[in-house]
Amino acid sequence: MSDHLELDRVKAPAKEPAKAWRNKWRFMRAPKPGEFCHICGKSSLDHLADPLHDPRVYWSCWVWPSKDTAETYAARHLGRGQDYLGAFPVDAA
Repeated sequence: MSDHLELDRVKAPAKEPAKAWRNKWRFMRAPKPGEFCHICGKSSLDHLADPLHDPRVYWSCWVWPSKDTAETYAARHLGRGQDYLGAFPVDAA
């Protein structure tokens, strides 16, 4: 019976923590065609997280190496008319 694999010993590989994080924001108004991101230069429409349900929700173009770093940046740069929705792994963006 040594030919049989002992399934109770087999474990799923541990999931690695995300190596890139992006902040998500909600602004007071939706972007207009022709507006561009002042950081990366792309159309503001390219940053929309959920254009069908809430066109005011954006992904930040900055990518951070850890969730803590992303949240720290957001806390320092939160302005009027913005809601910070959290930091998310880039693969979720």
